[in-house]
Amino acid sequence: MTQQFCWLDSSVALHWIHGNGDYKQFVANRAEKIRQHNGVEWRHVNADENPEESPADLASRGGSVGEKDLWWNGPML
Repeated sequence: MTQQFCWLDSSVALHWIHGNGDYKQFVANRAEKIRQHNGVEWRHVNADENPEESPADLASRGGSVGEKDLWWNGPML
């Protein structure tokens, strides 16, 4: 199995994924779906280390991720 690393700039969302808290239904359902993906290690990147155009931000800003090398290869740090 391939190990994948996924990065979040939201420490709250990372806590939801790692935690076993008593979350409201919306958060609980989404966190559970994320946890079902085996081989994924979730990590946090600080906002000051996160480039203006990060892979995680492409889709939410209306960009086409299929055309972006950043989406497939990650930021060059």
